[in-house]
Amino acid sequence: MNPLDAIKEKLDACFIFCSYAAAEIRSELGVRHLSQVWTKLPSWYIWLYDTPGAFMLELRSGACFTSDGISYHGAIGVIRYFPPANGSGSLSNEEATLLQSKSFDQTNTPIFEDLADVCNNGLFVVGTFELHCPVESDEQLFLFEGISPNQIENPGVQLFDKLIGMQAYTAQNTPNGPYTWGQNGRAAAIGREVSCKQFLLNYLASEQFSTVATCDIVAQSWSALAGRTPVAAEGTGCCCCH
Repeated sequence: MNPLDAIKEKLDACFIFCSYAAAEIRSELGVRHLSQVWTKLPSWYIWLYDTPGAFMLELRSGACFTSDGISYHGAIGVIRYFPPANGSGSLSNEEATLLQSKSFDQTNTPIFEDLADVCNNGLFVVGTFELHCPVESDEQLFLFEGISPNQIENPGVQLFDKLIGMQAYTAQNTPNGPYTWGQNGRAAAIGREVSCKQFLLNYLASEQFSTVATCDIVAQSWSALAGRTPVAAEGTGCCCCH
């Protein structure tokens, strides 16, 4: 399996598992709807409870590499954020105009026919997303780098934190982190803390690297989700997908 497909499979498994969770658990996860985007690249639309508008997670490329003698599959992509048309103050003029046009529908996402044009030239991108997994273990290492100078105000951080919460619930394992790096970076890992932290330190090289897990409310949320007994929604069919 090529690395891009391997990482897509990891994300798909998590999204499907969470999509069938009971309503109260989906509320705790903070993810209101999920939908695969049928493009050439692995992509998903995601709607959150506490952030208006919609997100798009798109994996762009994958690679195999080795760190400390361990082989990894990895993929990197982008996170796009489509805010409500009436709340587009931080967007460029081109992005704001597109949001007001017929290129977007009532779901706050581009219509399929205009998707390629909307996503060209880096429009609506709020940051990059990475997921790296050892080939022979279940550890997962996540990184986000926002394009905004102020990480707290970057909506991509909200999606990143929800993605890690979903992985914590699916894996029934408390993530390590969140860690911060550079001016905009955020990272988390699921697996052995020592090996995960060493990988991140090696991968980020000379970047300043610190943990905010002891004072970050999101770390408490991840821990609670990891300990949450899985409960399926009543009835049949996906109750979370849009």
